Amino acid sequence: LRLHIEGLLQHYTEEEDRELTLFQEQTDRINFLLGELERQADQLEQYINDLDECVVDETTVISSNTARRTRNQDLLEKMDNLCNSSSYEYLQSGLIRSETIALYQRVIEWLEDYAANIGKPKETEEPANPEAPANPEAAQPVSYT
Repeated sequence: LRLHIEGLLQHYTEEEDRELTLFQEQTDRINFLLGELERQADQLEQYINDLDECVVDETTVISSNTARRTRNQDLLEKMDNLCNSSSYEYLQSGLIRSETIALYQRVIEWLEDYAANIGKPKETEEPANPEAPANPEAAQPVSYT
């Protein structure tokens, strides 16, 4: 019986040693996996922080671009208004030049007529150009503004 009990004890001791070895191996494996999971969690947390920084940077870029676009749109509208104003002024100055040239032409014609008639007796009291004043010295300057 003693041999049998010693044999069983030996068997149970070997079985327990195998179970302890297996338990230790599983514990080591689980601890290793937990360590890997913690390392991956730290990496993922760092990745999330990096992405948060990226979102902040992109938000800043978007805000800056939005402000730049608004500023450029305002500048475009101002330039468009300036171009329209310049075009209007250019057309107005063209009309004024045309009127001035026509006035100069009338003055030249009047002076030529006046020079051609110096010393000749006057036929009528009416001026040769009905739009020209009777007395050239009394003529008022024309304002085109």
